[in-house]
Amino acid sequence: MANFIGSATIRGVACDTINGGAYFLGTGTPFLGYYNSTSNRTNNITKSFGDGFIKGTTINDITFDSINQDGGIFIATDLGGFYYYNRTTNLTHNLSATDVGNWIAANGLSDASFNPKNETVYIAGAAGAFGVYLRRNLSFTAPAGESEDTTAPIING
Repeated sequence: MANFIGSATIRGVACDTINGGAYFLGTGTPFLGYYNSTSNRTNNITKSFGDGFIKGTTINDITFDSINQDGGIFIATDLGGFYYYNRTTNLTHNLSATDVGNWIAANGLSDASFNPKNETVYIAGAAGAFGVYLRRNLSFTAPAGESEDTTAPIING
């Protein structure tokens, strides 16, 4: 089996607290990998990107979805991409278009963090971009008490 990691920089790691493994991402030609702690092997899951909608961009951050039993991850990219990888189906879904006003496409995303208590993903990026993705509603929403024109976009997904 070829070493898909090669000499690439591993940019981030997200622990799979359901299956006991870890997801990791790399730069250069973007790749997504999974470490299986039971078999002590790494697997290239980049093919889950399907038609290549993540290719040609840098994956900046991943965060583990500890609520969903599929053990998936949310993915933030530098070209304003926001995705979900489903481990059970081995497919990656583009969530970028779930934001009101398409604000994600205009901003590179640098960070993502999942909060299992309220099933939200907080994302941040260039030009002051900050959003809250509501996993249970499949969309973004505005924080309570904020006016429409100062609100960080929220994604429901």
